[in-house]
Parts: sequence; C-alpha cells; structure tokens
Amino acid sequence: MSRFYAFCAALVALLVAPVTSAQITITRADIEAYLQSSGTASSFELASPPSALQALADRSGPNQTWDLTAFTWTPGEVSTFRPATGTVPGSEIPEFQEATHVIEFDVPEGDAAYSYFRIGDGFDVIGVVGTDEDTGETLGLRFDPYERGFPLPLTSGATWSEAYSLEFIPAFEGITADATETSTVEGWGTLVTPAGQLSVLKVRTKTVSTSTIEAEGQEPIVMTDSLYTIEFISTSGAGAMITLDGEGVVDYASYTVLSGGTTAGEGGPHGGALDLALRSANPVRRGGPIEVGFALEAAGDVAVEAYDALGRRVATLTDGTRSAGPQRVVLATDTLPAGVYVVRVRAGTEAGALRVTVTD
Repeated sequence: MSRFYAFCAALVALLVAPVTSAQITITRADIEAYLQSSGTASSFELASPPSALQALADRSGPNQTWDLTAFTWTPGEVSTFRPATGTVPGSEIPEFQEATHVIEFDVPEGDAAYSYFRIGDGFDVIGVVGTDEDTGETLGLRFDPYERGFPLPLTSGATWSEAYSLEFIPAFEGITADATETSTVEGWGTLVTPAGQLSVLKVRTKTVSTSTIEAEGQEPIVMTDSLYTIEFISTSGAGAMITLDGEGVVDYASYTVLSGGTTAGEGGPHGGALDLALRSANPVRRGGPIEVGFALEAAGDVAVEAYDALGRRVATLTDGTRSAGPQRVVLATDTLPAGVYVVRVRAGTEAGALRVTVTD
C-alpha cells in the first residue's frame, strides 16, 4: 500500500502550469483542468542502483537540469482517471462517499488500487484503497483532514507546513498515524526522463511520521520515522518522484507520463515510437560526426538539440517542420570538448533521447 500512496503523491505532482521567465506558477484552476481532462498515466520505476541518484537529489537552484536518462527503468503502474461511482471498490466506505473522482491504478501483478479525490470548491485527496487478494477485503488509508496538498497558487520559493493523520481501513480503531510535513520549492529548471524534456518546479519535503499501533491487551507501540521526498512538478504533462530515507539515501524513484507520452521500460529504446537510433560510432572521436536517425509517421514540427553533462544546450540540430518518413541529423564535434552528451528529439507528443561519448 505504501507504493500506492507514493504513486498517488506522484500523480498529484503532475500538474500543468504556465511558465514565466522567472518562475512557474500553479493555480487551483490548473489542477482541476488537468484532472478533468486527463485520461491515463504510465509510471516507470528505477531499476538501477538507487544510490546513484544521490547527487541528482541534492541539486537545486534556478535553471538546474535533472537528467534521469542514465538510469534503467522498469514499467510501473498504469492509471485511469474517472468519475466516482457506486461500483468502484472502496465506495462503500462512508468517508469516501463525498468523492467526485477516482484514479484507478493497474499494477503489474494484476491487482488494483483506487485513490479518491473531491473536486468542487477545492481539490482534496480523501484516501487510497486496495483489495486484499487473499480475503477480498478492502484495505487502505483515509487522510484526515482531507485537504492534503500544497497551498495555491504555488510558486518557486514557497514554503508550507501541514499536519494530518492517517486512518487505516477497515481497522480504523486499530492503527493510527500522525505526521507533519514541511515542504519548500527549491528551484526550477529542466527534468529529463526517457519520455522527454520537461520544465519543472522541484519540491523537497521532509516528513516525520509518528505511528501508534494499538492491539487489545498490549501496550501501544509508538514508531517514529522520517524520510525525504523530492517531487518534480511538471509543466509538460509528466513528472517524477525521488524518495530518500531519514539519512538522505535514495531508496525509491519513479517518473510518470500522462496520456500520449512516449515511454521506455527496461530494455526498450528511448523514443521507441520515433525509431530513434544512433547511426554513428559510440564513442566517437572529436572531429567525427554524430549521426542520429529517426522516423516520422506524419509531417510536423521537430526539434533536435544536444546537451552536455551539465544540462547546457550546446547545439540545435533542427527546429522546424519536417516531412514524414526517415530523418537524419548530424552533430559536428569539432568544437566540442571530450565528454558525455545527450541528443534529444521532440516531435509532437513523441520524445526520445540518446547518449553519446566524445573522446579525444
């Protein structure tokens, strides 16, 4: 259930927002418009050693680039957003009957979980439930108070703190958990996943949770735990989450793509729908060409850009309309220093990236 809750939090981070030259602003209207119009989302989970993300997790500041393309990912959940009905598991719980919409998660093992939202005068997360595969019993968490989420509008530099409790379903009297979260938007910049390049806010949250577990005839057990959550709130229809333990070591990471994005799981190419491929040697000696090939199903606008290891754009290979069919672009390396570079291709809703090394 903790993974369902983490994915719920990741989806809350995937909110569309306008971009200005100085900061990103997210309003309640942006949230509600996104939720009302979105259909599905696909989540991809980190398969590389989690500790490799520590340096990434520590980065902050304006115009920073967080690049996730170096890591291996495995497919996670696929979700569907729809109005709440009496046929949705968990809808028999009285506290959930105020929900207007439900996000349904299909996890790889074939199970399902449901996150309940209320959209009206506000946007509130009510709770998340699932079904015990052995007993068929509805299990999950109810958030109290219901209003779990950042204050809006949300801008870079905003800080807020909130306290809430969790009640476990169906044993409301058996286990309770109280938590206080303090969140700060540390900066804005660019998040790069195998699904493409996104403009984002970065939210770092430290959560200290105190759980009291009570059982009949026994003394209550009090447990205290802390973790850090870094959410990348996207303006481009996707986002990511990195979770660190109380010592700051990364133990979980995921990125999520909303309806229409191109994703790549373990062993899959970046930008598979584009048939994106490196046509030249890798690594390539400085002075030699880097040739990138891809294909377009229909004519449209295409942007191909190259970035260095620090996320700085070093070249724009094409930015304009291209006809349908096989495509070829070349990056000259005569003036590039030795190092690792990322070539990114964006064509409509499709996106992909390739990494190449330039040597002396």
